[in-house]
Amino acid sequence: MSWLSNLTGIDVNLGKMFDDVTGKTAAKASKSAAKTQADAATTAANAQLEASKYAADSQLKAGKYAANLGTAAADKAAARQLKAANKASQQQLTAGERASQLSLNAGEKASRQQIDAGNLAANRQISVGDQAAQQQIDAGNLAAQQQLTTADTASQLQAQSEAAQLAALQGAGDQSRQDLQGAVDFGQSMQPGYQNAMAQQASLYGAGAGDQIMNNPMFKAIQEKNRNDILSNQSLGGRLNTGETPQFMQDSALRTGFDVLNQERSAALQNSQSFLNPMQMGFNAAANQSQAGLQTGSNMANTMQNSASNQNQINTNAALNAAGFQTDANLNASNFQSNANLNASNFQTNAAMNAGNFGANAANNAANFGVNAATNAGNFGTGAAMSSSNFQNNAAINAGNLGTGAAMNAGNFNTQGTAAANSWNTDAASALAAGDIGAANAMAKGTGNLVNLGVGAMTGGLSMPSFSDIGTSFSNIGTAVGTKLNPTKDLSQPGRWGK
Repeated sequence: MSWLSNLTGIDVNLGKMFDDVTGKTAAKASKSAAKTQADAATTAANAQLEASKYAADSQLKAGKYAANLGTAAADKAAARQLKAANKASQQQLTAGERASQLSLNAGEKASRQQIDAGNLAANRQISVGDQAAQQQIDAGNLAAQQQLTTADTASQLQAQSEAAQLAALQGAGDQSRQDLQGAVDFGQSMQPGYQNAMAQQASLYGAGAGDQIMNNPMFKAIQEKNRNDILSNQSLGGRLNTGETPQFMQDSALRTGFDVLNQERSAALQNSQSFLNPMQMGFNAAANQSQAGLQTGSNMANTMQNSASNQNQINTNAALNAAGFQTDANLNASNFQSNANLNASNFQTNAAMNAGNFGANAANNAANFGVNAATNAGNFGTGAAMSSSNFQNNAAINAGNLGTGAAMNAGNFNTQGTAAANSWNTDAASALAAGDIGAANAMAKGTGNLVNLGVGAMTGGLSMPSFSDIGTSFSNIGTAVGTKLNPTKDLSQPGRWGK
């Protein structure tokens, strides 16, 4: 201790002092100072024991009060934690319920919007299909009408062509008959002569042919000549009156008759032939006229038939094409409407499926929100319970630690106070011994160091703690401990430490 080391200085100074003053006076002064120092050390030791006891008691009370405060604070914190957890759980459940409802509302709204969009798209698709079908039908009817109109025009052109062809054929036939009419007229003019020649020719082959020959002038002239020749010859031979002369006359008549008959027949044939060739030419011309008429008629008939066939074919093709256009238009219209209905059904099906998916997802999300909210609420409750339990466990542990620390601090204060008192008593004994030694040294050295003795004693006295300082130190210790445990309480007053 600092004041104990000063005793050694006193001892040195006493030795010096005896060099300047008388030994007796110095010895007396040394013993007085030593006694004073010993009394002060004894007083300090007693104060130290009292202060240690008071500090130990204060420490135990402060530890108990701090433990009670810790337990109360833990209970209060646990209650607050549970209240906050209940509030958070309720808020979590409310938020989960609200989120679930919002999710369901959003799913329902999205489902309705999806269905409305599907119905709108379906109606638009059907409307477009109906419009396209009507346009297709209108286009088919227009194409059919145009086809029929074109067919009528083609039929009229065919009829005009037919009339022109018939007129041309008729003109050609008339011209051909006109060209052959002269030959026909000439042939007709030959008919009377031909008829007479044929009658004459026929008479030469009939029963009256002999009479006709007998009356023929040529026959008569030749037969007269032959008769004269026969009579002349018979007369010259003297055979005029024989039977040969009549025979010669008959034979000559027969030969001449046949010759004349043949000549007449030949002449009649040539005569009829001369009429026949012109008449044949007329016949041929008439035949050619007839052939021309027949050909003209046939050509006209073929022309009319071809024209009628072409007109019929044009009308038939036009009708077929018109029917085909209308059939294709109806088929296309039906396909447009079928596709539109199919697309509309697909739109509505997809919309319904999407709406179902939205609803299912919304319900799933709502369930997840509810489950998560309940889980979070449970976690809040469990956490709050665990936190409350931890607060209380920690409070109990801290209370135990405070109690244990307070007990240990009290024991330390008692131990330190006893050690300090023992130290003060030891210092008192040392001071008395130093006084005796100083007195002896003073007696030996004289009075020369008296002033130093006074100075050393003063210095030693100043280094010792006063009773008021010791009390103040322990008061400050108690105040500091109490203020740390509860700043609102004055722990220096009795009865303020709690139970």
